[in-house]
Amino acid sequence: MDICKVVEEGVKLALSTNDKTDVIIKKNVPAGLQVTGDESKLKRSVMNLVKNGIEALTDNKVSHPEISIAAALDPGKNG
Repeated sequence: MDICKVVEEGVKLALSTNDKTDVIIKKNVPAGLQVTGDESKLKRSVMNLVKNGIEALTDNKVSHPEISIAAALDPGKNG
């Protein structure tokens, strides 16, 4: 599965339930990065993590709240 697509969709789902947030979400996921796994479960995991992050930042009244999501290819792994 394309991890960039999964992250993008998971974040959209999280934001669809809380569109009035001022939390900045930064994504640093290379286009075309592929992983093996269950796409729907990973998307749901991303959604839940983002929702929980937004809730924690909002509840604690963090100034300039920001969530960063990053993925990278492990150079030590060649397939």
